[in-house]
Amino acid sequence: MAKKRNIKPSRLLVLWRKYTTFQASQLAPSTIARDYHKVERHLEKMPTHLETSIHIRDWLIEKYAGETVRRLIMQFNACCDWAVDSDLINYNPFIGIPRQFRRYRGGSDYTGFTTDERELIIDAIEADHPFYASWAKFLFWTGCRPEEAAGLQWEHIAPDCSKIRFCKALPYEMKVHQSTKTWKTRIFPINRRLQHLLKVIKPSEVNQADPVFKGIKGGYFDYHNFQTRQWRPTLETLVETEKVSIYLPQSHTRHTFITLALEHLPVKDVAYLVGNTPQVIWKHYASRSRKIELPEF
Repeated sequence: MAKKRNIKPSRLLVLWRKYTTFQASQLAPSTIARDYHKVERHLEKMPTHLETSIHIRDWLIEKYAGETVRRLIMQFNACCDWAVDSDLINYNPFIGIPRQFRRYRGGSDYTGFTTDERELIIDAIEADHPFYASWAKFLFWTGCRPEEAAGLQWEHIAPDCSKIRFCKALPYEMKVHQSTKTWKTRIFPINRRLQHLLKVIKPSEVNQADPVFKGIKGGYFDYHNFQTRQWRPTLETLVETEKVSIYLPQSHTRHTFITLALEHLPVKDVAYLVGNTPQVIWKHYASRSRKIELPEF
């Protein structure tokens, strides 16, 4: 028996907005603003003559890259599953379609820089963009997410700069504090190198509510602009001059920290420090060193 596939983009858009409202009660505001609204914009662009999920699939294939289409179809399928369970529609017109797409598996999602590359990047940013050097160092030395560093306030740093309490995040697209990605607070012990950095950037008179990292004109640090205006040009130059082997965005400072930390600390401790599970660490980071020395055998 043929599956029921009838659905217009306008109807799917109505369902998606209801689904977004439902999901907003249990997901981070930044996820709704960044991911769910992006799907909504795709739906708004669809022509009105499409009448089935197959029409929608084929139109997407003509317009977008394969991985983008796969992700959108996955979202539409989840939305319609929810709509069926919520008695909004009688059947899911996208059932089975996600299986038609292979998942793209990129090779550098969890790649980190080597220790030497990390130092070269820090030196280059310090030379070309000195205001941003402390930001780059902090990301490399803590492995925290950029939104966690942006959301850090002086009240989260122990008075003697011995501990950091990661409990908030400030996604660049939200401009309002929210919980960390895992909704958990973690205490990060500070070593001598990191303690010196924090003492250097700490104002003589501290307002505890002030951000640890401010923008060059004051206010909160915009790490999206930093990625575009300082990080990318610096890294591209280092790659062109063959000082760094591969371009990776600033989020890979986190992957660098995790990969290097695994050489010195147990997996469960590294997982706690960066706010991941040991399973994630084992799956994505363990044994991913780019400097493998092959013994003779």
